[in-house]
Amino acid sequence: MKNILNYYQSLFSSADCPKKFLLKILLPLALAFCISLYILSGFIVAAMGTKPISVTDTASLQIGISESILRLHVIANSDSTTDQATKLEVKDYVVSYLQNSLLKDVSSKEEAITVLSQHSDELKQITTKYVRSLGYTYDVEISIGPAYFPIKVYGDITLPAGEYDALRIKLGEANGQNWWCILFPTLCYVDTTYQIVPDESKEQLKDVLTEREYEAIVSKKETKVVVKFKIWEWIKELI
Repeated sequence: MKNILNYYQSLFSSADCPKKFLLKILLPLALAFCISLYILSGFIVAAMGTKPISVTDTASLQIGISESILRLHVIANSDSTTDQATKLEVKDYVVSYLQNSLLKDVSSKEEAITVLSQHSDELKQITTKYVRSLGYTYDVEISIGPAYFPIKVYGDITLPAGEYDALRIKLGEANGQNWWCILFPTLCYVDTTYQIVPDESKEQLKDVLTEREYEAIVSKKETKVVVKFKIWEWIKELI
């Protein structure tokens, strides 16, 4: 105890007392304080960034999203190479036709469904005619209604699994692998090489979804969080 008292007495009695006080007492305390705050802030940021979404929240989001979008579902006759190729050709043809004519000026999912329902016979006729032009004789079935879809990724957009309204095109026996996309708003592409959804299409999607729904399905690049403390910057300058 006497040695400790003598140490502090010599420390404060010396000419360079302020400097010794800063280096041997204030600096360690400040460092300990900054480190503690840094660790605490790290825990807070991690906890906020990894908060899990409950099953109820996911279901609620899926329902909200499904109320605003219309999907296209094309089912191939079989899994043969030719039937799968035909499926994609029919998809390209139908998407191009709809986006350049029937759905060119629609502004809502409900309007899109109404237009397609009114022209379903016409759509069946032109699709059947196109299939015949490719050399196939199987029938084409057109329907509009709810259907279950698994999780689907469109570039950097991921739609949760669930029931969505869709325009369904069944080719022949409809026993092959299927193809689907978002028909309204326009996220169906004739060019299947797209890896990232264009900003224009994202803006259309943002217009029909709530902010929460949009943020839930659009992937984001990881953001690096850097925590800085003014007192630590000041100490580094002194050192």
